[in-house]
Amino acid sequence: MTRAAALVAGLVAGCGAGHAPAPAVLADTTAPVPLEVRLGYPAGSRLLILHFDDLGVAGPENRSAWAARDSGLAVSASVIVPGPRFQEVAAYARAHPDFDLGVHLALTSEWPGYRWGPIAPRSSVPTLLDDDSLLRRVWTDTTEVRWQEVEQELQAQVAAARAAGIRPSHLDVHEYVLFTRGPILFEILGRVAQAAGVPFLSAREWIAGREVMRPPPAGPLQLARVIAIAADVPPAQWNAYYTAQVRALPPGVSELIVHPAADSTAMKALTRERVNWGAAWRARDWAFVASPGFRRLLRAEHVHLVTWRQIDSVLTAVPER
Repeated sequence: MTRAAALVAGLVAGCGAGHAPAPAVLADTTAPVPLEVRLGYPAGSRLLILHFDDLGVAGPENRSAWAARDSGLAVSASVIVPGPRFQEVAAYARAHPDFDLGVHLALTSEWPGYRWGPIAPRSSVPTLLDDDSLLRRVWTDTTEVRWQEVEQELQAQVAAARAAGIRPSHLDVHEYVLFTRGPILFEILGRVAQAAGVPFLSAREWIAGREVMRPPPAGPLQLARVIAIAADVPPAQWNAYYTAQVRALPPGVSELIVHPAADSTAMKALTRERVNWGAAWRARDWAFVASPGFRRLLRAEHVHLVTWRQIDSVLTAVPER
């Protein structure tokens, strides 16, 4: 199997937001070496990608990722290229080329305090836009988009990231919109990732039950689990939820998706009255990952932080067959 064939499959995982952990299973039985072993850890080790989502949207989010990294945490992140603070992230990435940064492919612009347009020329992607010529606030089951325009915009976002000096380590998808509209858009994501030479994140539950969705193509690697907190977790139980999820990690490599940012004036202006992923939500995420208790939890559970760039280096070493 070539590296390109490995990358087009992405890294598929069981999703752990409020669900029992899915077992770590290798999709390609001809490549039985577990991912943790290929990353240099003993078989059965529990590894975790600590992933900061939505960089490029607000300064407090950007700075939280940098502060966590400067404190010694192995941080992964992804950036929204059309976001208003994208150039700030790009400048940091140029100054810190080892920073693990992917592209958070965005085809929606949902925040009440700031909305963004496409990277591709507006005239070339009209079905992706609202009446104000910005990216749609939401995709519904009846939203009609042309797949050619989707592919053009995704390619433009990756190209803009590279042009700004970013070496993407992976791709992931804002609001999961490429997983909810059938096989064509999912296949487009695979093509864009293959062309970029990087893996992309997927999860079984993001495509489960979709009648028109074909199963993801087989690939050589799978993450064990993807964890993202849900809106039904009470704020008072935030830390307890994350602690339980870390303790329940299965062997292999999992990802914890967080959205940390200080509960600042800037975040409140951006998210306004929104509760889900709003300013207070992000402040709770920041309080958890920045706490000494998080580090103590990782040590006590023998969980090691790894990054997408390390995984990408493993994929680079996939031999020809």
